[in-house]
Amino acid sequence: MPATTSDIIVQFVETSDRDKRRAIAKRYGLTLVDAHEEPLAYLYEADTDNLTQLCNELTNEDYVLVASPPDTFTYRSISQGVV
Repeated sequence: MPATTSDIIVQFVETSDRDKRRAIAKRYGLTLVDAHEEPLAYLYEADTDNLTQLCNELTNEDYVLVASPPDTFTYRSISQGVV
């Protein structure tokens, strides 16, 4: 059975650079759809059977603040907590 294509939003820490973001996207097989600069958040498509597990794994990455499906996404800031 093929994996389901799902949208996922990933918010990166401000200190992440383009190479670090690309490496994370490549490691998890994410395809960039759109980007938002303030806060630094990216909309990706991911082929996965378990979106919750993928979000948890991404959130554990050093340069990721939060990863979630668009309908449950909450912007976060290092200095302000949940916005």
